[in-house]
Amino acid sequence: RDSTWRNPIKVAAAAIVAWILWLQIGLPKTPHTVLLSLLAGYLAYFTFNAGVHENHLFIAMVLGLFLVTMPDELRTGWKRTHEWWLGLGVVAFAHLNPLLFFGWRGGDRTPTLLGGPEGLDISVPLALLSVVLFVVTVRCLRASGRGLSSSTSPARVCCEMAGIWHPM
Repeated sequence: RDSTWRNPIKVAAAAIVAWILWLQIGLPKTPHTVLLSLLAGYLAYFTFNAGVHENHLFIAMVLGLFLVTMPDELRTGWKRTHEWWLGLGVVAFAHLNPLLFFGWRGGDRTPTLLGGPEGLDISVPLALLSVVLFVVTVRCLRASGRGLSSSTSPARVCCEMAGIWHPM
């Protein structure tokens, strides 16, 4: 009988998701921080769970596109370009993964190795890219909490007018 909590990888993934929830406690409740939290949680699920396939990135792509198209009035933290590249990076990664594994026509293929037959399996750099996307998302999430302390912040004023600003 295989228990979920006896698998150390699943325990580590659950701890990372719990950490993201803990980060959310100190952040303002704005659409921007909620979107980044959702993306960080979803990337944690994809990155740190064994057996999760690239088709699970569909929701992360939608979240990334929402992040790219979010109006500047609702943004806080880093520059828009950082989050623009993050959102497009998630979309590109979701398309790059199946392309490298299955090719243009799909189907069974021999493993793609970098550097010839004795080279490095392509899944290793893709896994590192997934970790980088997760870390950048968490950094954007942590930066989104800065800059909302002033009562004249455009994001705070816009959220207060919409009735969605909930200070801690």
